Amino acid sequence: FLKVIFIFVIAIFCISLVGCTTPEKPDDNKPTQEELRKTVSQKVDNYLKTIIPEYTDESIELPEECVIEEDKYCYIEWETNHKATISNKGVYKANLFDQEVTLTATVIYDELNEDITLTYNVIAKGREDKETYKKIIEDRIPDLVFKDIDLVTRDITYKNENIFGYITYTSSNPDVFSNDGKYLNKGKDDVEIVLSYVIQISGIEITGEKNITIEGKKDE
Repeated sequence: FLKVIFIFVIAIFCISLVGCTTPEKPDDNKPTQEELRKTVSQKVDNYLKTIIPEYTDESIELPEECVIEEDKYCYIEWETNHKATISNKGVYKANLFDQEVTLTATVIYDELNEDITLTYNVIAKGREDKETYKKIIEDRIPDLVFKDIDLVTRDITYKNENIFGYITYTSSNPDVFSNDGKYLNKGKDDVEIVLSYVIQISGIEITGEKNITIEGKKDE
């Protein structure tokens, strides 16, 4: 009988302990995701606006992190829509004319469920020596583009996008040599054609043409 009473007392004691346990309250001071996102976005935006100019003729040091609060940092990844003018690392290279570049910062913060995206527009200054630079392009690039293209005996693979910019070609006789560089001469005689070109580089357009020979089929 004493054993039963002892067990009953222990049970009552355990129940009373459970009943007296105070449930843990949520931390009312902890910001919501929306509040935290707004705070981080404002801090990073204010910081970046002190670094990124509206107009530049030099490289920009694009930061890879930002202090949010003591011992807490966010990380920043960069993407530019005009890498030839300002690279993802902020390296500047002058175009012939002024070029607007959009820099996109992706902000990564461990306490946020989603990354933050911020964008900044920068005018990259063009070259001062526009006429001199254009003359160099007009004098030199066509020769480089058509180097060794005088007698065509097979298909040619064009490099439409390269250091020269973007190039398009037009054949005066696409039946023997197509606009995309296909050798199509089925006759035995050589055929003279004119290959016209348009080069787009650094904001300017250069046009020209070159006479080339499409070799005929030779007897085997």
